[in-house]
Amino acid sequence: AAGQAAKDWEYTPGLRARPAAGTYEFRDGDGLVPLLLRPLGRPGGCSLAAVTSIASEVLSRLEGFEPRSVQEHKQLASDVAIMLQRML
Repeated sequence: AAGQAAKDWEYTPGLRARPAAGTYEFRDGDGLVPLLLRPLGRPGGCSLAAVTSIASEVLSRLEGFEPRSVQEHKQLASDVAIMLQRML
């Protein structure tokens, strides 16, 4: 509704999404994220479908993050993909 700001929420233990600020917290514990993101730097590699797939894969490495079965997680992966695509 108008005037209602989206509330912060914990999408996996210890990590929060902040929709009103357009940010989310992320932790890369094993250093694999840069390798997973590498295909996005190739020519034609940053279509929305590719970015969405890779964002979901990266976020799925976090304990409890289930974009295939939790609608909020699926939406967060989509939001992150859109943000990544804008950055690229």
